[in-house]
Amino acid sequence: MDDMTSIPIMSKPANLMEAGPNGNNLAAAAQGAHPVDGLQQRVSKASSHLDHVRHVYGSGLAMILATEQRIALQQDRMAHGLPSSHVYRDVVTGTDVQLDFCDFLTLPEYQPDAPKENPHVVMERQLRMM
Repeated sequence: MDDMTSIPIMSKPANLMEAGPNGNNLAAAAQGAHPVDGLQQRVSKASSHLDHVRHVYGSGLAMILATEQRIALQQDRMAHGLPSSHVYRDVVTGTDVQLDFCDFLTLPEYQPDAPKENPHVVMERQLRMM
């Protein structure tokens, strides 16, 4: 039987010095990780990547990469009514090789309350031509 689908069984008494006061909690071990934990690990992984680049290649390259990431996160389409694929942001931040739920569930056609505006009207309003 697979260990992941079987019921966990305690094989020895809990060692508080080794595992901590809640280290051998079978209920906590059976639950998956919290989504916020995954977000925090991704953020720490990105900052550790810049620290690695800073130590190996110098602070100049690390500053260039950090600036590119900041620009990519701030960059938006000129016409807000048109959908954007955010390719530049994904390539710079390194998320272009991952396929996650947010890649297809956040598309405007799947959101029931997405505004359907004419892109020409949106652009004229943005450029104050109306």
